[in-house]
Amino acid sequence: FTETPARFGVFREFMVGEGLAAAPELRILQANIAAQERLLKTAERASWAPEVSLRGIFDDVLARDGLGSDPPPGIEDQSWSISLLGSLPLFTGGERRAARVQRQEELRQLRFEYESAVEKLEERIRSQVLLTRSAFASVELSQQGAQAARRNLDLVADAYARGAVSILDLLDAQNAALNADLQAANAVYDFFIELMRAQRLTSRYDILMSPEERDSWLLRLETFFRLRGVPAWTPAPGETDAGRS
Repeated sequence: FTETPARFGVFREFMVGEGLAAAPELRILQANIAAQERLLKTAERASWAPEVSLRGIFDDVLARDGLGSDPPPGIEDQSWSISLLGSLPLFTGGERRAARVQRQEELRQLRFEYESAVEKLEERIRSQVLLTRSAFASVELSQQGAQAARRNLDLVADAYARGAVSILDLLDAQNAALNADLQAANAVYDFFIELMRAQRLTSRYDILMSPEERDSWLLRLETFFRLRGVPAWTPAPGETDAGRS
């Protein structure tokens, strides 16, 4: 998926889309925007929608005792009442308009924050994907350097055995081979560090995914390549993309 510039460009776009869709910080901002939109609608409705309340009262005398405690004729122990009240303030000194304007400004600020967060996250994902690809290439290059250093050590050791070079030349070759092996080992760790950073930015970790989730992610990636009209790999002789997928 990253062998050619065209494939790598499509792969970066896919990683950006996956990261933006799953980023928890963006989900928080989206929830805040949705809540602010509801508050703005409430503030707008307050200008014309009346406040309505329904009230009910029920009274009951549970017990009476003593002479003359009985109620007069026609008066019952139970009584109830119900009322429907509505109010629409016609003048509030601009309070409701100020509340509406405040909600609008807060919503506009949240949207700006969301757009800024999207741009920053997209930039970080693109940069990190480039760093990860570079670290992966460094693994192979460092391994080739280690192999060359070991071959050079073999040649210097053979020349030293024949008396053609001094002990200092042999020691230099040994140090060069040792440093090359250490660089090759560190390159592997550096690659995994960059890979974990890239997966953190896209909110997905391979080690935490089930086989089904990995297959689903790979299917989305292949579909993304297919929709862009870019082959995801170079078919082997006699093989087609359709046959492999």
